[in-house]
Amino acid sequence: MFFSGVKEREKGAGETRSGSGDIFNVWNSNCLKGIAIVLLLFHHCFLRPDRYEGHTLKLLFSEETLNYYANFGKICVSLFVLVSAYGLTKKLMSLERKSELPYWEASRQVVCTRLVKLLGNFIFVFLGIVLVCRVLQPGLLSECYGTGFPGNLEYFLMDMFGIAKFFGTPSLKGTFWYYGLAIFLILILPMLYWMLKRMGAFMFLAFMFLVNFNVSFSNKDIWHYFLCIGVGMVCAYTNFITRCVEFRFVESEGLNKMMNWCWSVRRFWC
Repeated sequence: MFFSGVKEREKGAGETRSGSGDIFNVWNSNCLKGIAIVLLLFHHCFLRPDRYEGHTLKLLFSEETLNYYANFGKICVSLFVLVSAYGLTKKLMSLERKSELPYWEASRQVVCTRLVKLLGNFIFVFLGIVLVCRVLQPGLLSECYGTGFPGNLEYFLMDMFGIAKFFGTPSLKGTFWYYGLAIFLILILPMLYWMLKRMGAFMFLAFMFLVNFNVSFSNKDIWHYFLCIGVGMVCAYTNFITRCVEFRFVESEGLNKMMNWCWSVRRFWC
């Protein structure tokens, strides 16, 4: 059954050779997310010696080299942002073909659905963490949110809905900052897609580039990944990934693979 599923996916990918369809489908995007998760774990586990203090590491290279490359694992966030922007753009593109509702009304439904799904999963995990903290470290919540009511309740709710970093309020875990970025992406992408359709891919990407490097964002997380959102949207809008994968130097399949390999090696070393 596993191999039959693989063959079906390969067949589906092969159908895009004619130019229809998208080779970067749900299966491939999930594979990329899996790679991003591995990078995330590598980054957080080996970024600094204090992360693995008390454990013995047997390495074929120096500890400094391990920490150096673990630092690059933060690219996992860019991968998550790119895949999210890509998938949501594809969803908005499909609305134009299938939905009979006006664009803004249909996009509002997509945004609400994505937010409910995102926050539903996060709140479930968040409350589980809170429960564990109440058992193992009863005083941790008071240290984080304070003891004054209703201020501590407000801080708790803002953290639970992933927007603590936006308002500079206390957060139980620093890594919860990503959900604020994910919420921003979902909320702003319908407007950005509306601009993309009217400006075209090249002008839109130039606009995103100029905004990213000339406008000061109060939230550094948005500033760091704003251009990545634009890249993911343009890749989806132009089907760029499929075009790159299916690009052929020559008609011969074997010779074409060899030339692609040589080109990749040249780009790597040069």
